[in-house]
Amino acid sequence: MDVNKGGIEVVDKFLYLGGTVSKEGGGTGDIDNRVVKARRVFLRLKMKKIWTSNNISQRTKVRLYKTLVNPVLMYRCEDN
Repeated sequence: MDVNKGGIEVVDKFLYLGGTVSKEGGGTGDIDNRVVKARRVFLRLKMKKIWTSNNISQRTKVRLYKTLVNPVLMYRCEDN
C-alpha cells in the first residue's frame, strides 16, 4: 500500500495510544506491556527507598502505590 508516494511498513505489533496492537489480536502483549511499565514505576520508587523508609507511613506507601503504580497497570482495563 502506498500513501503520499511512500510505502507503509508491515509489522507484527506496534504501540498505539500506550497499548500494544498485534496482528494476532488479543490482549496478551498489551497486558505484558502494562506489567513491565508498572514494574518500572515500582522499581523507581524502590530505588528512592520509598518502600523501606521508616519516615513514611504504611498508609502513605499504600496511597503512593494506588496513585502511581496501580493506574499504570490497570490503564484501559474495564469491567463489562
